[in-house]
Amino acid sequence: MLHQTCPSAQVMFISRLWQSHCHHLFHHNKVLIKYNITLHAVSTMSDSKKSSSASLSLEDFDCIGLDIDHTLCKYKLDTFFPLSYDYSAKILVEEKGYDERLLQPFEMHKDLCIKGMVFDSANGDFLKLSDSGIILRASHGSKMMSDIEIEAKYGTDRQWQHFYQLESTLQQSEKFGYTENYYDLPFMVLLARMIDLQEQKNEGLIKPEIFKDCVEGYVKGFLYEEKKNTILSACEEEPSKYLEQCSQHLKTWLRSLHDKCQMVFLLSSAHPHFANSAMNYILGEDWRNYFHICLLQARKPGFFSTQDPSKRPFYTLVDGQKQEAVTELQDGQCYLEGNVQLFNQYIQTFTGKEDPKVLYIGDSIRSDIHPSSVYSNWQSVLVLEEMEVEELIPNGTCTLNGNDEETTDKANIRSGPSQLEREFLLSDQWGSFFGDTLPVQQSKTVTNGCNIAEANHSPVMVNTLWTRLMRKHASIAIPKLDYMADFPTYFKFETFASSDWRKGFHPGMPKNVTC
Repeated sequence: MLHQTCPSAQVMFISRLWQSHCHHLFHHNKVLIKYNITLHAVSTMSDSKKSSSASLSLEDFDCIGLDIDHTLCKYKLDTFFPLSYDYSAKILVEEKGYDERLLQPFEMHKDLCIKGMVFDSANGDFLKLSDSGIILRASHGSKMMSDIEIEAKYGTDRQWQHFYQLESTLQQSEKFGYTENYYDLPFMVLLARMIDLQEQKNEGLIKPEIFKDCVEGYVKGFLYEEKKNTILSACEEEPSKYLEQCSQHLKTWLRSLHDKCQMVFLLSSAHPHFANSAMNYILGEDWRNYFHICLLQARKPGFFSTQDPSKRPFYTLVDGQKQEAVTELQDGQCYLEGNVQLFNQYIQTFTGKEDPKVLYIGDSIRSDIHPSSVYSNWQSVLVLEEMEVEELIPNGTCTLNGNDEETTDKANIRSGPSQLEREFLLSDQWGSFFGDTLPVQQSKTVTNGCNIAEANHSPVMVNTLWTRLMRKHASIAIPKLDYMADFPTYFKFETFASSDWRKGFHPGMPKNVTC
């Protein structure tokens, strides 16, 4: 019954990710791979978008789908992060007996908070990885590690041994997890503080149960139960404090998509009660009229990756309650859970095409971009707010519809988030989300295909693992939907499959991205 406690799928993902780490602390085997081998691997990487078109136009698609959280529904992170942290920390202190210092304001460690960090459970370390698996920066708990400390623990080559497993599958294991969406980041701070406090208390030893306790506290804070105080219910009660309403410009664009495209669908892992509340606020009470069909609580990426559709049926949604399982989908309805195999059959019937073209727009590489590409052959647009807070190099005047004489100057860079929110998205400790400098031994020559560092030269600039993954699996990346709404549906966006893949960033390339 949906009126009973039901965690959001995003937090269920955190639970699965971190619970498996608990009993594997401090078991580590090093695999050393030379710099010149791993960096060469970047230039020969196989990526699923290599064969895609070098341009993308909305007019070319039969169906366009959108996610809710952090895509249509933008959270005010400067209020949402502290809210998420405070609820979870209070649970751990009051119900698990943890040190009251966990209740110190989230803002004290907001600089620790950044997407794209890998957690090495064997060592209790957060790692920032290059696009070839080199450890660029690291922290143990909340304490940043020096180069000497990193190399003492991971070897002088600084190569992280599980890189290729993570990069090729994006699956997580008992050995590692990662932060890749905004639901993860307050959890990162909570876990780092718990490691700090436990080591102080136990003279450098971390008790494995802190991971289990941290997961339980964080998940409980997100559990959705009507008339109960949770993180999501707080967002419902004060939506103007935590959520941003869609602009009239964006609403007009969504209506135009509905009119011009055969199908516009909503596909989200959000709890149906919270989804309805949030969409009422950001779009209006007529929000369902923007879409031909709505799929909620989809539990991505399993929606895409399941091998047995019978184990993940669609359920009807009546008056907010989950009803019977169905094998056929109807236009204009809202469904729960489900699988992409049956949904693709519905798309074929709806469009009358054997191989309809589908574009999906979402914020999560793991849950939206990678699985929709790998398991469904959909193309995708990644919504990446970090682009807006790091300096962009504008793409300049853009060609419309392939006509050099028809141009627009709308590829502008908007004012973006407030200064306060920028402080929650940028990190002095971790540096750029997109790239960083790579320490290079004096005796080596290292190349990444673009920059070269020789003996006595400065370190090279390299891209991060997450820049590699977005290039590999997404068609384009934008900071927010409004940037795409600036253009007519026939506008041709250059993609990551272009001769210069960096032109897949719109409206400009982050300055810390290298070739």
